[in-house]
Amino acid sequence: MKQKIQKKEGFTLVELLVVMALTVVIIGLVMAPIMQSFSFTRRAGTQVRAQDNARSALTKMKRELQDAMYAYDNTHQATSFYVPNQAGIVPDPSDAAAMPIAYGARIDFVMPRMHGYCTEPDSVHGAGNPREFVRGEEAAPHCKYDGSLLELRPVQPLAPDTKVIRYFIGLSDPTKPYSNRYTKIGKSPDNMFILYRAEFSPYDAKLFDQANSMSANLAKPNFFYDNSPNGITNPDGTAQTYAQAWKRISTALVTPRDADLAILKFDSTGKPSITPTVTFAPTAVKNDPLIAVTNADNDPENSDSDIPPVVYKSKYGNWIYPYEITLRRKQDNNTPAIIYKAMQKAGGEKSDIGIYRMKPDGKEPDALVFDLNNYENTKANVNYRGYQFGVGDTVVPGANVLPELAFTVDTKGGKVNFAFPHVNFDISEKLTSDFGAKFPASLVIPTNAINSYYDYAPMMDRYRLWEFHHPRNRTLPYLNIDIDASGILGNSTVVPGLERVFGPDYLAPARTIPYSRVPFYDMTNEPAKNQYKLDVQHPVRNDDGEFVDDMDGTAAIYFHSIQTEYGIGVPLPADRSIYLFYSEQNNKPDDKLKANYITKELLTINLGMRIYDASTKKPQTMQLTGKVHLKNIAN
Repeated sequence: MKQKIQKKEGFTLVELLVVMALTVVIIGLVMAPIMQSFSFTRRAGTQVRAQDNARSALTKMKRELQDAMYAYDNTHQATSFYVPNQAGIVPDPSDAAAMPIAYGARIDFVMPRMHGYCTEPDSVHGAGNPREFVRGEEAAPHCKYDGSLLELRPVQPLAPDTKVIRYFIGLSDPTKPYSNRYTKIGKSPDNMFILYRAEFSPYDAKLFDQANSMSANLAKPNFFYDNSPNGITNPDGTAQTYAQAWKRISTALVTPRDADLAILKFDSTGKPSITPTVTFAPTAVKNDPLIAVTNADNDPENSDSDIPPVVYKSKYGNWIYPYEITLRRKQDNNTPAIIYKAMQKAGGEKSDIGIYRMKPDGKEPDALVFDLNNYENTKANVNYRGYQFGVGDTVVPGANVLPELAFTVDTKGGKVNFAFPHVNFDISEKLTSDFGAKFPASLVIPTNAINSYYDYAPMMDRYRLWEFHHPRNRTLPYLNIDIDASGILGNSTVVPGLERVFGPDYLAPARTIPYSRVPFYDMTNEPAKNQYKLDVQHPVRNDDGEFVDDMDGTAAIYFHSIQTEYGIGVPLPADRSIYLFYSEQNNKPDDKLKANYITKELLTINLGMRIYDASTKKPQTMQLTGKVHLKNIAN
């Protein structure tokens, strides 16, 4: 009997292809999210490492800058970037003018002088061995006994170090031009910008051309790329360059893989421009209320008046032009406040500042009331009398127009000063023989005139031997003295505490000495010999000798009854005089001030980074920002 054999059939080729195609699709659908997850994880890991690296660098920079003895002003100093143009042409790195530049890409500062201290136990360090060492040339010195890394501690008392620390943006290899495969700029391998820290002596011949000054060397823009020989021979016999020497002392602070700290763009002509993502920049401060720090009157008991503050101070100093100061003056009877602004004059330089009375809305200038720039330029002129100020929007030199508000600004100290010296240059020139140098004087008081007043003054006023009216021209009571008391400011008052009085010494009248001021509040006793009193709001007498209401700007000065007599009843020679120097101000006690300015004292560190992803060839960005209060600025 024959057994029937069953025939077995396999998959056809078409079926196999279909299955394979479906398998590929399924695997693709399954694996794509997995691969994307791996890619995202890889990018996230890179981002986290970069953030940790950047935070560590920012913390280190902030800590060192906060501890710095002083920082150099790098605001206006350029840094060169060694990059090709769009056609691939590379500039000569020794020619700073041929390279693109950027500002804010570096900062220099000086730390306190440090000594190294070994913290290892005696069992390692050796009992009896000294633990403190002079730091020397090493950035990270080691103990000569046990080889451990020394802890750096400031030398007491604090003193600046001899080395400068510089943070700056530079290429990974300064001897080669910029290259970035992700942007297809330059040739392989990659050579992108990173953040460096360098510690150096500004007199190091390996780093700087000794024919140049220290300031010129520190400001050199292409310091990191100069391939000129520095006079040193490398171990291989080749001539060392300045770029190679800088690279040897520079340590990278931010070095994540595929990171670039500069953005390169080209204009229509193919010329490159650079935007560094790490910058050190001054900080803009808005609406900083200025605080009154002093009245000129050091002893309030010396005056019976409400004296306005003389000096106002901002939170930070070292301002950069231009700035804006707003003064708001309260009016009576519900009248809107008057607003004044010190700001850059239209069409002028940044440092050309004028004080304007603003229109009621406070937005547009109404009239120029004080030309601050013109005052600073002419105040030392012997012909200056305080009248070269604005009339409307024009300046009329020599015009007898007293400004309704005036102050000066100390941009370095961040201070506003309302005191103006009242100097009579004719008198000051004549005082050279008495004082051996030019002495600023406002008025001269002939002693014979004072004696004549004393002779017939009422008994109750015997100690008031002279008074002057400021700034108005008025007839002085009982005295016929030709005195220019017109002042240099409108509606001003004498500033107590800034006056100085020189006159004949009672004991030796041939000698001129400074007189001392005594409190004004004690009206029962006259000043002692070689003393005086000052009343900055003296009541004015009318023609009948009666007192009238107090007037702002009227002042009186009082001397001892026989101050101008030598011995008893023997007057001083007629040519002996008392010299008075005083200042004036025309702000009010209730004036409120605020300022907008850019300060170099508060440094903003922007630490930005672009990290390129190898799979997408696109950059991921991150940005950190920190602010540091610098103690001292070395301009």
